[in-house]
Amino acid sequence: MSSYSIDDRDKAISSIKDVLYMYTTLVKYNGFFDDFSFENGKFDPFHYIDCHADKLGISEEEALLLNEGSAVKIICEVLFYWGQGNHPEENIEYIDAAKKLIKSGRVDHLNKLRSALITSIESDEEFWKISNDLYQEVVVGYFQSLIGENTKRN
Repeated sequence: MSSYSIDDRDKAISSIKDVLYMYTTLVKYNGFFDDFSFENGKFDPFHYIDCHADKLGISEEEALLLNEGSAVKIICEVLFYWGQGNHPEENIEYIDAAKKLIKSGRVDHLNKLRSALITSIESDEEFWKISNDLYQEVVVGYFQSLIGENTKRN
C-alpha cells in the first residue's frame, strides 16, 4: 500500500481540473489548438505524464486522465512553437524537454499519444493530418465515456 500526502493529492486534483478545462477549450475549438493563453492550466505535464493513482490518492481513471492530458498539453505547446514560426529543431528548451521525455520511455504507456507527440515535433503539417482522429479518440472519447457511464440504468 502506497502512502501519499494530502498536498500531493490536492495538487493532483487541481491538475485534473486544469486538464478538464483544457479539454473543454479543445471541444470549443473542435480540435487541437496551438495558441493557449491560460486555458491549458498551470499544471506541469512533465510531472503527471506517468503518474500513478496510488502515489497521489486518486483513482486509476483520474491518473489516466492526468497522463493523457499531460501528453495533450505537451503536444499543444509543441504546436505553439510551430505556430509562432519556430521550427522545433531549433534549440528550444521546451522541445528539448519533450524529446528527452520520449527518449526516457515515460510516455511509452500512451502509445497513440506518444506517436502523436513525436509527429508534432517532426512536422506540424503531418500532425494536423492525424489531429482530428486523435482529438476524437482522446478528448471527445473521454467525455463520451463519462456520458456512457452515467446513462446506464440498473
